[in-house]
Parts: sequence; C-alpha cells; structure tokens
Amino acid sequence: MAKEKVTVTMSGQVLANLDADARSSGLNRSEYVERIAREAHYRRLLDQVEGPAWTTAEEDRARDVLRWQAEA
Repeated sequence: MAKEKVTVTMSGQVLANLDADARSSGLNRSEYVERIAREAHYRRLLDQVEGPAWTTAEEDRARDVLRWQAEA
C-alpha cells in the first residue's frame, strides 16, 4: 500500500507520550500513529452501528455463556 507523508503539530508532552506508547507497543512512531488513526476510524464506524435486538432469553443465554467462559 502506498504511503503518504503528513505533517502534524502537537505539544512536546503529547509527542513524548506518543513515543513512549509506540515503544511499549514495539512500533516506531509512524506505525503507531497509523495504527491509532485506523483504530479511531473503525471505532467511529462501530459507534454508528446499532446493536443487536436480542430477546430477554437470548441476553440471559449470552450472560450464561460469558459467565461459564469466565469460570473455565
């Protein structure tokens, strides 16, 4: 995939935090910024989607499955 160069202006503290987060994720600054931008985009798309319309019985069953999974 072709990459494009952009310029972003941010405070020194924000940049230091970003660099620390990138290092702890094992990524360089550019890779990390690309990842968080992509995640923010998908989060915005998910926020626009309406959740499933479950019956009470289906909700109860899902909770039972999650409880069983947590106890396993």
